[in-house]
Amino acid sequence: MASLFSGMAEPGEHNLAFSGKTDQGKSLPSGLYLLHYQSGNVQQSKKLILLK
Repeated sequence: MASLFSGMAEPGEHNLAFSGKTDQGKSLPSGLYLLHYQSGNVQQSKKLILLK
């Protein structure tokens, strides 16, 4: 599992980058990954495809 961000952020536009590595620094294999995020009372999930 890899965490891109955890916590509260100031209002406004933000960018996150997925490095293809776990929180421990190990490379993830190619595959389908799920991104789940929440902003206020809105929750969404997106599919990410990692190709190497």
